[in-house]
Amino acid sequence: MLGLSLEKLIVFAVIAALVIGPQRLPQYAQRLGALVRTLRDLLDTTRERTRAELGADLSAGEWRRLDPRRYDPRAIVRDALAADPATPASASPAPPTVSAPPAEPAAAPAAPAPATPQRRRPRYDSAGRVIRTPA
Repeated sequence: MLGLSLEKLIVFAVIAALVIGPQRLPQYAQRLGALVRTLRDLLDTTRERTRAELGADLSAGEWRRLDPRRYDPRAIVRDALAADPATPASASPAPPTVSAPPAEPAAAPAAPAPATPQRRRPRYDSAGRVIRTPA
């Protein structure tokens, strides 16, 4: 619970009561109660929607299995490779195909392409601004 113990909560409540004062303390306690009720309702609504969308009630173990922090791509690939059937040992790979050399060499282009000046790509500094260099 965020590293809060009962003693720390009591000290926090006493300091809050002294800072807020006896006149405003009931108003703040009422607001805190309303906030806690709202959060509980939100949690209950989320649970109900999850149950409705998933169709079945999930146990704590199933929830842990669905935890995205447990996602390990290497384990998924390892499981997928283990599920593939192994190739039989008697099957040999097909021999490589050799294509015949071309009968005639390729014709050279008739005229060289006109030389176009290469456009330099802009350079950027660490802040993402373009560094202007002389042409």
